[in-house]
Amino acid sequence: MSSIPLWFGWVSVILAILTFGSYGLPAKMKRIRKAKISQMVFQLPLSLIIFISSFLVLTYNKWEFTYLGIVGPALWVPASCFALLAISKIGVSIGQSIWSAVTIGVSFVWGSILPGHTPKNQKLSIVFVIFLILGVSCFGFIKPNQPDDEDDEDNKDNEDNEDNKDNKDNKDNEDNEDNKDDKDNKDNKDNEDNKDNIETIQSVNNIENNDNHERINIIENIDNDENSEEERRNLRNPRKRVQRNVSKKDFIIGILSAITCGLLNGSMMVPLSYVPSESNGIIYIVSFGIGTIIVTPIVFFIFYFIGIIRNKCNPTKKPFLKLSDLKIKKAMIPGMISGIFWSLGNFFATYATLSPLGMSQGFSLTQLAVVVAALWGIFVFKEISGKKNLIIFSSVAITTLVFAMLLGIYG
Repeated sequence: MSSIPLWFGWVSVILAILTFGSYGLPAKMKRIRKAKISQMVFQLPLSLIIFISSFLVLTYNKWEFTYLGIVGPALWVPASCFALLAISKIGVSIGQSIWSAVTIGVSFVWGSILPGHTPKNQKLSIVFVIFLILGVSCFGFIKPNQPDDEDDEDNKDNEDNEDNKDNKDNKDNEDNEDNKDDKDNKDNKDNEDNKDNIETIQSVNNIENNDNHERINIIENIDNDENSEEERRNLRNPRKRVQRNVSKKDFIIGILSAITCGLLNGSMMVPLSYVPSESNGIIYIVSFGIGTIIVTPIVFFIFYFIGIIRNKCNPTKKPFLKLSDLKIKKAMIPGMISGIFWSLGNFFATYATLSPLGMSQGFSLTQLAVVVAALWGIFVFKEISGKKNLIIFSSVAITTLVFAMLLGIYG
């Protein structure tokens, strides 16, 4: 492997954390959420940029190719799919905390086994990694806010419009009835004698009594409408909304998917350790890019046909990937932007792994990108709010960063 200074390894770790923690930003755009684009579709332009950008390392390296570059994407692309499945079952906060923790543990174990990546102090490193895993796992206890989907706003507007329309119709009907009664009373007054006038007065009194009774009913209905509106507001309020219980089956599937994602993601850099020593390790990125463009379509069509088969076997059950989800045009630009961030993260993570930090420390520390992603969620997307959540986040983030620094210094 190439000789890379320790200081550059640390710089690479920091830059990898920043870029990996930001690559999911385009997927959180409102128009992307509103379009409900499948992650598998989003993966296509992302992989395309990874393939194209990988050739940039040839500007300062000679061309080399190794079949090991296909092994890495064969691990990473399915890991991305399992991440999607975990999010759909148990949510992003729990899912991401689990696979990040597993990735740290797996990459550390690989680093301890593989030659050239063994930490300086094995016992201390194990202790720090355990606390690091626990710290990252605690991010799952932070309850994110439900995003204010445009559909909810549209439903609210439609309900308000319908209520206004009903109120307007009721008011018009009451006005028409009042006008009709007034006209009848006027005709009776002009055409009938005193006896009829007495009867008319009695009728008017009855009408007034009925009107009073109707007014009471209207007031009661208004009160009921206000109560219903309050209930609807409570349902829209994430803090008052009754949480949907996750079924035992979905919970197990989500947990297993997150663990599988972490196992695959933590092993992604293992092929890099087997690159021949006479080769420049960074050239592995080119082979990785070629492997990505080969593996991604294969995995995409596998998931697509799984959706077709599931739809035929059980039409009432929503397939994992269906034809209406293929909104490639809308996903193209955001997916490419995500690909740029991820390519930069992979570039720096590769240098961190090739540095003296090795896989046990260098690549493990890049998983602190979960902290950066959470910061974006707090300050930009307002996904995390409330005093309790912010206290938990601050405590966990500080503790995790402290043990990460200890792992890098004494590990």
